[in-house]
Amino acid sequence: MKNRLYIFGGYDGIQRLNDFYYFVLAEQKTHAELPKSTLNAELKSWVGNPNFSDVTLILDGDQKPVPAHKLILSRCPYFAAMFSESPLHERTSKPGCQIKLEKMRHDVILEVLTYLYTDEC
Repeated sequence: MKNRLYIFGGYDGIQRLNDFYYFVLAEQKTHAELPKSTLNAELKSWVGNPNFSDVTLILDGDQKPVPAHKLILSRCPYFAAMFSESPLHERTSKPGCQIKLEKMRHDVILEVLTYLYTDEC
């Protein structure tokens, strides 16, 4: 209580004691400096980045394939259903699976991914 530990009573092996002690606990307040968060910037750098990606989004036409990360894509119910809630090929496939997205432009999918990765557009 109030940075003190109180002890009352005791036993010396023969009789019960009415001793009363208290110990003052450390009254220092600890303060830790936390560095500025870089999480959002780091996640944004993963958009379209093949490092650690485990899925590739294939777009219509001759558009460049887009590497992505299942864990982050699963924030979207559409992708979550592919990876966890159904017996679709994407769920059972090994890392590096490909998902074909029809009628999707490269710049649009990058913006969607930016939102999924960072909650920003």
